Amino acid sequence: MLVKYISLLPEIILAMSMVILPLVKVFRVSQTAKTFATLTKISLIAAGLIGIIFYNLSFNAEIYLNSIYTTFFKSTVYATLLLFGGATCRWFLTQNRSSWRYYQYLMGIILCADLAISSRHFGITLVALGGGIISAWAMIWNEVDETAKIKLKGILTGHLITSIILLATAAILIGIHPEQWLYKSLHQACQSKALKMTDYIAITCLLAVLLSMLGSVPFHFSKLQVANNAPLPVVVINILIMPLISLAVMLEVGEIVSFAPWLQYILTTCGILSLLFGALSGEQERVTSILENIGLYNIGAILLIISGGSVLAISGGICYFMIYLIAMSGAYLCCYGIRSRGENLFLLSEWSGLSENKPYISAALLIFGASFIGLPPFSGLLGNLILIDSLLPQHAFVVLGFVMVMLVFMARNIILLIKTIYDGKRTRKYDRSDSEVYWGILVCVILMIGVVSSPEHMMQELQAVVENMIQMRQ
Repeated sequence: MLVKYISLLPEIILAMSMVILPLVKVFRVSQTAKTFATLTKISLIAAGLIGIIFYNLSFNAEIYLNSIYTTFFKSTVYATLLLFGGATCRWFLTQNRSSWRYYQYLMGIILCADLAISSRHFGITLVALGGGIISAWAMIWNEVDETAKIKLKGILTGHLITSIILLATAAILIGIHPEQWLYKSLHQACQSKALKMTDYIAITCLLAVLLSMLGSVPFHFSKLQVANNAPLPVVVINILIMPLISLAVMLEVGEIVSFAPWLQYILTTCGILSLLFGALSGEQERVTSILENIGLYNIGAILLIISGGSVLAISGGICYFMIYLIAMSGAYLCCYGIRSRGENLFLLSEWSGLSENKPYISAALLIFGASFIGLPPFSGLLGNLILIDSLLPQHAFVVLGFVMVMLVFMARNIILLIKTIYDGKRTRKYDRSDSEVYWGILVCVILMIGVVSSPEHMMQELQAVVENMIQMRQ
């Protein structure tokens, strides 16, 4: 009995933090954004450490499993949030805004993420994903201003309703055959070719929700609108954390049906379209739009890689995502550091001549931009090699040529950004950047150096993680 409670301690800690945050809001006389940020940081560190120490203990392996795979993704989520923790807290202090609801919704998202990643029961997975999507919607709606609400109302409401309908449809269709609620049972039905049409439709509905969370085409419009209209802390959660959660669950769902041809077709189609829309987006006025389109291109590349379904393909897809996550985290940290009169600047014209006043942030953006393109010796080169290596064995030479052409178009936006920073004439006086921004950027650069210095070690470790998933999920 004790083992069962220990295995659930991370989830218990996250749930308790959701209760403690409003209590502190009500009963603590002295409270700032730092108060709630500290409580959140303590909860994440405690949940992460306990999860790592007891990574192989499970409440009930039939319905809820902890393993190397689940611990890897949960720890990555925690680490990413901690990386942005200081900059996010400073943002709320600078804006003089209440932050307790933001952190409460954040804890709700992370709790639901933990449940969805470790779940081996479709009921738990569908409820957890629904809870995470509702928490993310509530966070956006609570933090955006009235003008942004008018712009986002239609697309956010439509996205929420569509996601809930798809999850409910999947639950109803899987519920027709109660014995297939367990991942293991559905996997055995797939192996024996006993899957019914309702099962295919249910998996497709779940996959559509996961692709929406990932932000791939044709579900990318809501991500783009959030990136352009929501505050920076909310943008980071929707552009970095939600896709990370989605990828973890998507790979598990793919493994259940053994990456069947119909699933590979969906992933490949969405991947190609994401590459196309991300690369041919045209010149953008907002930096967040540029970053979102770069992200869309990379999401497309990841979908192409994992569509292969082999251990090498899945581990390669995870490796590509980690490289992308590091560079994109660094880019958004740079956005935190570019302010004028207390307000973050997002228009490309406002970044003109940035290098004169912010040489370190400008140099970091140059590094992250070069990584996105895949220029040596930056870590993005490894991502491009992984993508090429995944397409060559399939003799997908046309797709490979298409990818290389799209890379050139995607690089155009990055070059425009770098040119504006270094060659443009400065028109703004920038505020002093917070030390948390510089420390976060330094961590991202160090991680990139670590990837470049030992890529084979990273791939070996990720292959072990994927093999563990395949072994434990069946």
